[in-house]
Amino acid sequence: MLENVEANQPESQTDVLCGKSEKIDMDMPAQEMSLSFNYAECEKAARQKDIPEPSNSMDLISKFLTIDTSNNTLKQQKLILKELALFEKENADLSKDDRFSDTYYFRLAGFYSLIKNYEKEGECLSHIRDIDNAVFAAKIAENKIRQNENKEENLLLLYKLNTTESIRKLSGFYLAKKRFDKADEALNHYRAEHDEIPYEIDFQQAFVNIQKGDADKAIHFLRHSFYTQNTPQSALALSMLYLIQATKSDRLIEKAKRWCETAVNLDLSFTPALRLYVNMELEDKPEKVEYTLSRYLKLSNVTEKDFYFDAAINYAKCAFVKKKFGTALDRLGNLMDNKTNPAAVWNNIALCNESIGKLDRAERNISKALEKYKENSSNTVRKQKQLEIILTNYMRILNYEGKYSETISLFENTNGARDFELSEDSYLNYFYQYRKALLATGNFETYFNFLSPIFMLDSNNLTLKLFACTDLLRVFTVTGQNTQLMKTCRDFLIQIHKEYPKGKHNIQVLNNIIFASLEMEDSIPDQILKDFIPTIGQSPCNTATYGLYLLRRKGQIERGLSYYDKAITMAQKDSAYTNYIEELRLKKDIESARCLIESGDRNSARRLLDKSSKRATKALEGYQQSIIRLLEEC
Repeated sequence: MLENVEANQPESQTDVLCGKSEKIDMDMPAQEMSLSFNYAECEKAARQKDIPEPSNSMDLISKFLTIDTSNNTLKQQKLILKELALFEKENADLSKDDRFSDTYYFRLAGFYSLIKNYEKEGECLSHIRDIDNAVFAAKIAENKIRQNENKEENLLLLYKLNTTESIRKLSGFYLAKKRFDKADEALNHYRAEHDEIPYEIDFQQAFVNIQKGDADKAIHFLRHSFYTQNTPQSALALSMLYLIQATKSDRLIEKAKRWCETAVNLDLSFTPALRLYVNMELEDKPEKVEYTLSRYLKLSNVTEKDFYFDAAINYAKCAFVKKKFGTALDRLGNLMDNKTNPAAVWNNIALCNESIGKLDRAERNISKALEKYKENSSNTVRKQKQLEIILTNYMRILNYEGKYSETISLFENTNGARDFELSEDSYLNYFYQYRKALLATGNFETYFNFLSPIFMLDSNNLTLKLFACTDLLRVFTVTGQNTQLMKTCRDFLIQIHKEYPKGKHNIQVLNNIIFASLEMEDSIPDQILKDFIPTIGQSPCNTATYGLYLLRRKGQIERGLSYYDKAITMAQKDSAYTNYIEELRLKKDIESARCLIESGDRNSARRLLDKSSKRATKALEGYQQSIIRLLEEC
């Protein structure tokens, strides 16, 4: 029988709106740069080992990690300006004291440097009298570079001073200009004249190598930096780099997790590390994440403007993952008055009630989530994703209740196929619930019209086309419609097998080629059959399909039906195939009836088909078409 390729995809966790951070941003004011790590894309790439290999290491790093040397965010600037005003208010008298005035103006200049106001920074530095002081001289030279005054002369001055600060500033200037060779030259110049290398220099050299795309060297310098001084920034950067490398080697995931946990342990309030830690560990280690989040939520300096809401809703999800739904509901109840994201709170309450079988209440909860979304929505990508998740859950709850017509109505009268990007994730979740309702109501024409453009679309996403192809074959085989397009789908699968003979979906692809060929009564290429034989026993579907092959092509009735029994037993032992058990039994009965008709025992065939017709649930209504056709032969 046909096997859905998407059934072998990792189960999506996006039904729970839990504050999972798609991007992790780390600001580094001292280095005048920020790091942005695209966790969502990196996680997706790690799951899909058959994605095209980047041409080089630089392509791999830049795909997931970006360094920004531009202006600070508006939020950062406001904080710096607030600190600047406070500093001036409390220390203004020092500007008139010859003993402290240079230090006062130096520190004042530092504030203006952070907000990129180099003119005001220069004004402050002009008040410094001890210009022979190496630290002051480096700062003055750096400011002149920023203002494009005597650039080469000042670059040379920073180079000759060769202090930690001057070289860090000089290499940072070259890094911003993407002159990586000059940045390396400056840092190596420092190493050549100093016996002890401070952590800042190793840290800076690591980021030069990140920009150059050399992950191994970046990790080398980050480790040196960390062991010189244990900073959470170094540990987090190491975790990000190991995660990127883990897209090609699973064994590095544990290293990424250890370094991220180290960053969290060093500074619990360092939210970039905490965000990544929650992303990576919540599903597998809910107890550890729960303990960490409980400590974070008790910190005195945590406010609702920071990570508080995401931490609180993830804290509830920890209980959800542990199947302690009552505890999860209690924690979510504490967030009902929180205005940050009420739609997410009601969505998660709905899922808790769904999990304990209170479907009526779950339906009311998810309706409330949709209502709250509409009240607070804004036209952002994140909000659109949230709408997709809420509607997915709403349709799934309706489907669980058997309200398939309401599912179709919800889909068509809310967002339908508009706005949401057609991706593997949306196909397996949002669009799946709609397709499930269409099949259950026997609305095959709409089902076909939805899937056909996806399959026929000239897209580079072969996995998405593969999903659509398999689902189209399912409709064709149970309804007997559109034999020509069915053949096109089968030929597409043959081409996929030829191009990706070791692809992660190959067992399912081979099964579906054989099954479709048998249903169409078409020939099976010898090489395809030869490749299929070793997969028998690896999947209940492949085992059942071999039984069908024995029945249809070899006329071995007893042996063929025995393979269906083996397939049913396999499915009962594997939770991944629980949903296939009823279909396997139904398909076996239909094939048994077909054999009875061919042997002339039409009365026994009719009794078996009548029984099968009553057993065919809404979800398997498509098989009624096959049953009707066979009854006509009785």
